[in-house]
Amino acid sequence: MKLFTALSALCCMLMFAGGMVPEEYIMRIDPVSPVPVRIAALLPFSGREKQTAERLYEGLDFAAAEINAGRGINNKPFEFKKFDTRGSVSGAVEAVRQAAAWGACAVIAGIDTAEVRAIIPHAVKNRMIVLLPATSDDKVREVSPFVYRVCYSDTQQAEALMAYTYYWRQAKTISVIIDPCEKGDYNRNLAAAVSKAMKQFGGTVINTTMLPVKGTLADSDLAGAVQGMPDVIFVAAENKRAIAILKRLRANGYRGFVCGPDNWNNDEFFSELKNFSSGECFFPALASERSEYDEYRKFCRAFRKKLYYMPGMYECQAYDALKFLAQSLNGIRDLEAFDLNWRAIRNHCGAATLYTMKPGGELDRMIYINGIGVQSSSDGTKTFVPRELHKLLHSKIQEYSDNYFNVR
Repeated sequence: MKLFTALSALCCMLMFAGGMVPEEYIMRIDPVSPVPVRIAALLPFSGREKQTAERLYEGLDFAAAEINAGRGINNKPFEFKKFDTRGSVSGAVEAVRQAAAWGACAVIAGIDTAEVRAIIPHAVKNRMIVLLPATSDDKVREVSPFVYRVCYSDTQQAEALMAYTYYWRQAKTISVIIDPCEKGDYNRNLAAAVSKAMKQFGGTVINTTMLPVKGTLADSDLAGAVQGMPDVIFVAAENKRAIAILKRLRANGYRGFVCGPDNWNNDEFFSELKNFSSGECFFPALASERSEYDEYRKFCRAFRKKLYYMPGMYECQAYDALKFLAQSLNGIRDLEAFDLNWRAIRNHCGAATLYTMKPGGELDRMIYINGIGVQSSSDGTKTFVPRELHKLLHSKIQEYSDNYFNVR
């Protein structure tokens, strides 16, 4: 698969370089046409990920209004419409077909990997760009050159997390716990990427524990993970299940570091913590509320003024995605021109982070490592909140490794 993908990408680059754009790469867009560009959001507005979909859409809708208040795309306002994937593969297929019939030249899709995989073939058949603001699966980019992302991949977040764990926290041994109950494929893929990254840095994976699919957690389920008292335990689980595992680990005397996936960086996870003292925990994040970037501060002020709440990482990601997409669609007719515009985005500070777009739809970006902080209100009430611990530019991770004591 990887060889086929590499050869396909090489052929595409050679044809583009020679000025030959194959018909299948001519997009559904004409920069001089009076017809406005149409972009579709394909998200699970009625599925299990409804809350995340709504947050992504708020960021997209805010960006669309801002773009159209300026020059739009090709010097005219573009049209933006949402389609509900209903949280299912069949719903995703129906949504992308509706978007194609509507005349979209690009779709912004997510969140579930299975839905995205179902969307891509139909979008590509209709020569539509597929942009992923929150889907981290490594393999979705291998399907077609029409697929781009602004989200880091599973491999990138795993490498950033393990670089922080190994070099900044000096944790050299790890156990991995995998929960197959929710987002099983995501948990398994990320757990494998974490194990591989830790070994690459020179660490040791002591144990990998696959939890039972159903039933209440028992001490025996986690016995292997704590055996040998590893420096850190990676818990590939989310929200309630992650908290249950964390509580069980602490109740049984484990006092080392516990880290998890980026989906810990959400309101549901933190609300489940309640009054629990979690100990030292950390996880990767797409954005940071402590970001010093002017674009982030500007976006937050304008967003809060309009919608009366502070945007989180999903709103920031979606905002950046549509901004970059609109910029790259300007003045183009084909995938070659789109790709050139896309790769012109270098060292760009977006609302979420710092981006550099690379060939083949990949990217380099700043990845944040967040921990669990405590915030006190005026009435003395304490709540748990994400707290930025560190940030790593992915392309510099090897330099961090080689020069740890100089960059610490």
